[in-house]
Amino acid sequence: MTIGIRPADPDDAAAVAALTIDLGYDPSGMEGRLGAVLGRSDAAVLVAVVDGEVAGWIHVHEAHFVQVPSFAAVAGLVVADRNRGSGVGERLLEAAEQWARAGGHREIRIRSNAIRERAHRFYLGHGYRIEKTSLTFHKAL
Repeated sequence: MTIGIRPADPDDAAAVAALTIDLGYDPSGMEGRLGAVLGRSDAAVLVAVVDGEVAGWIHVHEAHFVQVPSFAAVAGLVVADRNRGSGVGERLLEAAEQWARAGGHREIRIRSNAIRERAHRFYLGHGYRIEKTSLTFHKAL
């Protein structure tokens, strides 16, 4: 199996949307959301292609906060069920780390839902460590 990694393009919106369902998010409006990120110098959406089909994607971006130095952050990573455990996630993570290094970042962070134990094992197995546990609060406006 050959895994190709490339920047996402607008034609990938349907495939990215379909995979987004696995993360528990509503895929409607993906074309607009993906389009808003593509072409930004402070972010990248990369897709993994296996046998001509998008098998996963990762979104990495620069994060700037007043209280800490800037860092790269993974906003989302998903691999199609059929491709999990095949190296797709690892290749996507490596590509995001390479993007972060090229942008001069010395740190990359990932937030992961508390219920995603398999993802936690994946990140720990790739040199990440748990920094803290937090809650996310949401309010519709």
